[in-house]
Amino acid sequence: MKRYDNNLIEAIRSKADLLELMSDYTRIDGSRKGHWAICPFHGERTASLHLEPRKGVYYCHGCQAKGDIFTVPMVLDGLSFGEAVRHVAERFGVPVDDADMDENVQAQYRMRRALELSQEHFHKKLWADTSKVEAFRVRGVSIEMMKEWTLGFAPKNDSELITSLRKAQLFDAAIEAGIISHGQHGPYSTFSNRLIFPITSKTGKILTFAGRAIDPNAKAKYINGKETQLYNKSSTLFGLKKSLQGIRDNDNIIIVEGYFDVLLMHREGYVETVATCGTALTKEMVKSFYRLTKKAVVFFDSDPAGKRAAIKALPLFAHYGVDANRAYLPDGTDPAEIILSQDSDTLIDSLESDKPLMDIWLHDLSSSFPRTPSGRQEAALAIKPVINSYKGVAKDIVLRNAASVLGVSPEALKGLVISIAA
Repeated sequence: MKRYDNNLIEAIRSKADLLELMSDYTRIDGSRKGHWAICPFHGERTASLHLEPRKGVYYCHGCQAKGDIFTVPMVLDGLSFGEAVRHVAERFGVPVDDADMDENVQAQYRMRRALELSQEHFHKKLWADTSKVEAFRVRGVSIEMMKEWTLGFAPKNDSELITSLRKAQLFDAAIEAGIISHGQHGPYSTFSNRLIFPITSKTGKILTFAGRAIDPNAKAKYINGKETQLYNKSSTLFGLKKSLQGIRDNDNIIIVEGYFDVLLMHREGYVETVATCGTALTKEMVKSFYRLTKKAVVFFDSDPAGKRAAIKALPLFAHYGVDANRAYLPDGTDPAEIILSQDSDTLIDSLESDKPLMDIWLHDLSSSFPRTPSGRQEAALAIKPVINSYKGVAKDIVLRNAASVLGVSPEALKGLVISIAA
């Protein structure tokens, strides 16, 4: 990879704000003199990461992690130095000449430019069609939110988008990014005749789109962009960038399943709400926020699939030490439907009467095995990975709760599930 010019590196250093950059990954502690943050490089609850904005460096008094504005995304996002330079430069609006980038980074940059051009196009097309603006409005989304979230519409037979991408020499990049697809009759807009939801990274960079069908007879109600060098659906949460401040302020995150759920929850003041992107919750998703908060509320749909998804999520939360609760809605409903029905009492009651996901998970797992000696043994072994995800006092509490649900003594359960290594 070509080396970056030292003048460019220094220009990025002078423009970048360490506090702002670090706030993309963790919570800044404003209660102490100086600049301190919860360390995103190791698990902790008390801020031990000391930030020196003037020098652009940091040092953790807990794990001894140290570095500068470039090592933050290198360590936390797994970027190479060149990719980190590009990331920080884009984050703070410092232009980087294409000639300074290696082939891989150039490809990513071209894809992002194609995504940005398409995002502007879809947003413009939304305002050009009042019926599509109304399609968002009848689902509870205000004009202000359409602008704030840069929502859009992809018309049918959108030759204008294809022409614009070709003119900008981004057509191939648009193919790679999944914006344009090849069909029997030539290229076409992947999200044709759909309401558009831009999906961004934690730092607000456009990654892909999700499209909601206008035609009720469409084969798929929603389609999500394909996975690329930029977008991995298993590690992306819709709305995370918009929710960062709310997560920090409320020390909590609410996880829903739908794009409209996120928008309407934000409208109602639950600005710590995010959604999975058409897939089950994963470790990578939990990893994307666990340094910001150790509290989560799973607010999935009340159908059987939503209930199963919530239960399956427990081991993922346990792995990162996140205390998760499950909020319940009336059968057959989702958060957006409750909000649209103007039933605020039900929404509030659902969130305020949430229950620990661990208790729900334990009872569900226990009931999956016979209440016989061998059945209890099997249940205990199934619980082992989750119990061993916890440490110290938390592990002891979980173990005692599990023993109570299984109907065995804590000592017997401890001897079975906790190895010497654990």
